Amino acid sequence: MLKIETLFPLKKIPQILNYLLVYTVVALVLNHFLLVSMRYFFNKSFQWQSEFSLFLNSIIFCAAAGYTYYYNSHVRVDIIYEKFSSKHKYWFNVLGLVIFLVPMCGGIIYFSFSYISNSWRIFEASSEVGGLPIIFIFKSLIWIFPLSLLLNIKNIIKHSH
Repeated sequence: MLKIETLFPLKKIPQILNYLLVYTVVALVLNHFLLVSMRYFFNKSFQWQSEFSLFLNSIIFCAAAGYTYYYNSHVRVDIIYEKFSSKHKYWFNVLGLVIFLVPMCGGIIYFSFSYISNSWRIFEASSEVGGLPIIFIFKSLIWIFPLSLLLNIKNIIKHSH
């Protein structure tokens, strides 16, 4: 029987996210450098460049959520959690996944579906003059956040034990 992990190894997700984040941060820094340089030295700016910065920031924020959660590096209020035994921490994490994370991710995907599909249907472009013509792709980045978290659930449970 063919396992899904042979086609798409889940262990590679954090590595893929890491590479994506590294190159996206470099692209963001270069874009901002060019944006500021052109604005101050040449008194010129482009709307597409500002929108591209938002695009890159969205990728970084949404993909970093799954990456940091995989390595248990996310922000947590440790007032109660630090006093738990490892067994209690494990069950606390599993219950947190089931009660909070999975429904939140499902809600994001469900409630954003029509928003994103309508944008794809009309191939939505920027309403700004000189903006990016790929706003429909920009809106699709909403799904990176819940998918990066959901694809890591197996590994998150494994790392929390």
